[in-house]
Parts: sequence; C-alpha cells; structure tokens
Amino acid sequence: MSQPSLWQMLSHWRFDPFWIVLLLICGWWYVSSLRKLEATNPRVPHPRWKMWSFLGGLALVAVATMSPLQHYGNIFLSVTFVGFIVISMVAPIFLLLGSPLTLAFRVSSKPGRARLRWLYRNPVSTVLTYPLFSWLAFAVVTYVWQFSRLTEFAADNGAIRDIELLVMLFIGILFYIPALCADPVRWRMIFPLRIFYVFVEVTHKALFGGMFTAMSAVFHPEMAKAMPAWGPSPLFDQRLGVLIVSAVGNAVFITVIAFLVVRWVPYETRQGERIDKRLAKERLAADRKQAAMEQIFRRSV
Repeated sequence: MSQPSLWQMLSHWRFDPFWIVLLLICGWWYVSSLRKLEATNPRVPHPRWKMWSFLGGLALVAVATMSPLQHYGNIFLSVTFVGFIVISMVAPIFLLLGSPLTLAFRVSSKPGRARLRWLYRNPVSTVLTYPLFSWLAFAVVTYVWQFSRLTEFAADNGAIRDIELLVMLFIGILFYIPALCADPVRWRMIFPLRIFYVFVEVTHKALFGGMFTAMSAVFHPEMAKAMPAWGPSPLFDQRLGVLIVSAVGNAVFITVIAFLVVRWVPYETRQGERIDKRLAKERLAADRKQAAMEQIFRRSV
C-alpha cells in the first residue's frame, strides 16, 4: 500500500449514527435549556462562555470518535494515544466547564431538582467522585485500555471501539469533577488540594513516560503486524505514542493547574471579604448588645 496523500488522510471521517445522535441530543438539550433560562430568568444569565465551552467539548468528542484520528488510531498506536488524550484529558474539561448540572438545576422544577440532588448524592456517585477513587480509576482504566489486548480488539471491532471511547470519556469526566468543581459536587476540595490532586497525575504521567519509553519490545504485536509499510517502525510508533501521552498529557494537566491557581486568587479575595463582612456584623451586634445593657444598667441605677 502506497502512502496516502494529506487530503486522503483528512478525508477519513466515520459518520457514526451512535455518536452523531448522542452529541446532537446533548447539544440540543444544552442550548434549549439555556434559552429557557434566558426567557424565565434573564437577570441572572448562564454565562455564554460556558455554552461555547460545552459545545466545544462536544466538538472535541466528535473529533476523537469520527475524525481521521479514529480511523488511523486503529492502525497506529501513536494516533490511538492522541485520540485518548482528546477524549479523556481535553474534552471533559470543556464539558464540565459548561456547568451542565448547574444549568439543569436552574431550569428544573422542584421535583426535578430533587432528582438531580439524588444524582450526585446517591451512594454510587459518592464513591465514584471520591477524589482518591476517581484518581485511581483514571490511572487504572487508562492503563487497561492502552496496554492490554483490548486496544487490539477495539481496532478490529467498531462496537468495542465505541465502548472504549465511551469509557475513556466517562473516566476523564470522573477525574476532573473533583478538580474543577464547576457544578455541585459531593466532595468539594479546597484549592490547594485540587492543585495537588492534578499535580500527582503530572508526576504519574512523567514516570509512566520514562518507564514505557524505555521498553525495547512492542506491547501490541497484532497491531504491529498490521501496520502499513509506509508507516514508522512499530517500536518507534510505540515510543512516539508514549511520549505524546506523557508530554502532551502533562501539558494539559499543567494548564489545568494554572487555571486553578488563577481561580484561587479571586476566590480567596471573595472569601476574605465575606469573613470581613461577617466579623463586622458580629462586632456591630456586640456593640449594640453592650449599648443596650448599659442603658438597662443606667435605668436600674
């Protein structure tokens, strides 16, 4: 097989009905909910940037599941890892920053809000979003898909590939929920712990990169056998994929850490102002109480 041209590579879009319907439903729900909120409560709007963030997240999911990334991800391990980065490390950030649960709360009826509270407070959600569990689940699940035979099965079977991508998207969302806290969450960590939570994954990815880059044997032999002659050698492709996950993944996490630091400063300022106001009210109440007691004492004398 001769090497395809750039145009031929870019033309490999897979219009999958499952992903098209899923993404269209999510986008339609978000936009219609936003319009409903603007009609019923225009004084406190849902920020427009959140809408573009959510829709951008859906677009990234479409790229990871139906673009040439998906097609060549079934051939080259390095492209597979690029798709994993998009769907499990980047797209979840944009989806969560859209605050879909907050939007759902604002447009729901009282019974609907009760159901939404149950959604993130029930025992299963409580365990899944516990920071230690979500971190471990992210590490373990991504390793399982990347370095087990499941990757080769997914390359040969479209249904398994879709399951793989769904799991990677879900586990990415699960990982970022405690870090971003863009919606109501069961476990709300303070900013230093959120930053540490993401930083631990940075060090983990760095160790991962060093360990797997040093391997001298391919860990997906079936994919290696099926690689076209015009592509890189299987071992080089494997090392390139690991380097991409390590370097680009860490760049994503460091960006998230910077985002959290930027949000932390105004948050602490607002918290300080709230504490100052509360203390001022308490001092005023104490002064009034003391003045009232002094008046009572004077009258009694």
